[in-house]
Amino acid sequence: MLKTVFLKLSTIMERPLLRILQANSPDFDSVAKYYSGQLLQFVKQVLYIIPVNIFTQLDAISKILSTSVKELEIRISKDTLKDAAQTE
Repeated sequence: MLKTVFLKLSTIMERPLLRILQANSPDFDSVAKYYSGQLLQFVKQVLYIIPVNIFTQLDAISKILSTSVKELEIRISKDTLKDAAQTE
C-alpha cells in the first residue's frame, strides 16, 4: 500500500516539473530539488511512524501479558482447563 501512495505522490509532484521542462525554464534543477526534498521529507516522516506504532503496541501487549495474564503449567488436565482459561 505504501508503495502505491509514494508512486502517486511522485506523479503528483512530477506535473509542475513537466511544465517547467516544456517551458525550457532555467529553474528546472532548483524546482526538481525542492520537490524531491519535500517528497523525501514526507517519506521519512511516514516511515518513522511505522516502527514507533509497532513498538508502542508491543509495549502495551507486554504490559498486559506481564500484569493480567497468569502463567499456565506446561501440561494441564482437561478438568482444570476451564478454571485456568482466564476468560476475563
